[in-house]
Amino acid sequence: MEHSNKILFSIKGLSKSFGPKDVLKDVSFDIFEGEILCVIGQSGIGKSVLIKHLNGLLDPDKGKVLFEGKNISDLKHKDIYSLRKRVAMLFQSGALFDSMNVEENLILPLTEHTKLSKSKIKELVAEHLTLVGMAGIEKLHTSELSGGMKKRVALARAIIQGPEVLLYDEPTTGLDPVISDVINDLILNMNSKYNLTSVVITHDMRSVRKIADRVIMIHEGRIIFDGNIKEIEASSDPVIRKFIS
Repeated sequence: MEHSNKILFSIKGLSKSFGPKDVLKDVSFDIFEGEILCVIGQSGIGKSVLIKHLNGLLDPDKGKVLFEGKNISDLKHKDIYSLRKRVAMLFQSGALFDSMNVEENLILPLTEHTKLSKSKIKELVAEHLTLVGMAGIEKLHTSELSGGMKKRVALARAIIQGPEVLLYDEPTTGLDPVISDVINDLILNMNSKYNLTSVVITHDMRSVRKIADRVIMIHEGRIIFDGNIKEIEASSDPVIRKFIS
């Protein structure tokens, strides 16, 4: 999969602690436009903490995160909202509203942030549900959806405002291999269809092998690997070997 040499994000010396626990320690790397970057590592080592810095959900204790050369921490409140339209996030749980049906969940960001007509909004909802293989389920309540269906509906909601970057937090966790594959195919399709840049937090090496242009591995708060899938498969580092096998 090709990506450009344009740097979208530049992470420089990022450190983050919660109380006495140092979660990220002096992390630096770039994210290129159009790539699918997988961030791997054991559970609880700060992968989710890392991507929450990319859309301003968290601020670094030290270091900075630049998006198109601008420091996200310096953005004003309204500019953070604009950033989140461009950098959407698919949360691990899907984060759908239980009190709403599927259609209402998808309509919400459009009524909050656009001035589109009701008919145009309905059209966009149908189009994006079809795109994720969930056509015709508008009136179902979220409690009626399986785990895989929830992920796909959440994905439809994440892309409905036309973001340029998608952050995925453990998109295949808790799903069986068949449904995981469906999600992986969707990630690949979204990237090529919409020229997206994707950052995927995962510990599922089957997914990594299928979708990754590039892999970063975090261990004890630091990056211990940054390269492609062939390079990580060939690594002799015992920590990497243990994780990928």
